[in-house]
Amino acid sequence: MDSSETFDTFSKEVLNVRTAWELWELLYQAPPEGIGTAVGNLALRAPTYYRYSVWSLLSLVVLAVCRLADPKVDKQGNRNLCMELIWDESTTEPLNRQEKHAKTAMVNADKIINGDEFRKLRNRILAHNDLDTITGKTAAGVPFDTIRDAVGWIARFRERIAAAREGREVKSSTGEGSLPPPGDVEHCRAELEVILKRLGQYSET
Repeated sequence: MDSSETFDTFSKEVLNVRTAWELWELLYQAPPEGIGTAVGNLALRAPTYYRYSVWSLLSLVVLAVCRLADPKVDKQGNRNLCMELIWDESTTEPLNRQEKHAKTAMVNADKIINGDEFRKLRNRILAHNDLDTITGKTAAGVPFDTIRDAVGWIARFRERIAAAREGREVKSSTGEGSLPPPGDVEHCRAELEVILKRLGQYSET
């Protein structure tokens, strides 16, 4: 696989995790009124399914961002598709003005994901059943804003590398690590509204 194919695959992974996080926010953190009513009905009528769906989607996002911050080569010598690999393959070509921004995004994402909170959640709950954590003797959790920032920095990293490869500029914005405002989740909202209308749970406001 050449560097272009590797980057294309990496981009798809980033898009998947970003979409999953935006969907989680749209459904469970700050849903608009129509969707919020439907999700509330689901929580009341199928509480077990609701709990599993919330946890499953959140777990998917956390594990996905952890994988993207893995080292480029594991202890067995296998290569990982991750930011470090993309950075190393990209810096063989001139990144011009994007290099500083891409490096900053990668460092900030790595600092969050390989920090204590993320690692505890991954290692003690998602990847293993740490006895003290499972029995409530110790805590392991990550604030939602921290997850959002991690996803945002990874998305910015991919955006800067893509811009360098395509020879285009990217406008800097305040809150560089944050995802753009909810306009980017309209594709999720549209799909959800179609599904919920078919189920008779959604009413336009």
